[in-house]
Amino acid sequence: QSILSDEFWELVESIITLVSPITLWITKLESDISRLSDVPAALNDIKNNVMFQMSTSPLLLEEQNILNETFDKRYDMAFHPIHYAANVLDPKYQGKDLLQGCDVEGIVYIQKVADKLLTPNEYNKVNIQLF
Repeated sequence: QSILSDEFWELVESIITLVSPITLWITKLESDISRLSDVPAALNDIKNNVMFQMSTSPLLLEEQNILNETFDKRYDMAFHPIHYAANVLDPKYQGKDLLQGCDVEGIVYIQKVADKLLTPNEYNKVNIQLF
């Protein structure tokens, strides 16, 4: 394909559309404000948008499968218990963007950190508030 062809530029446009949710969230998450609780929402939004855009993209089925596998690996690698805990504690989310069981993992993480940092009396207060 030539850089002057319409096909080339249609492909470029479809790639830009495919990656635009990623660039949008990178811009939002890379700020001076803590955004740990936004990570689950960001990754879910990216995943949903990329899946939707792939259905109309010129990618071959094999390329779509590779992209899905790569995204799933990156998705799993990006999440850590601290993200779950931040999402659970954030009044904006309260765990709503987490996969099943991840809210529990976040609460367990909060308990572990609280156990290390707080006195037994303070720890008990945190536990009561979590449940």
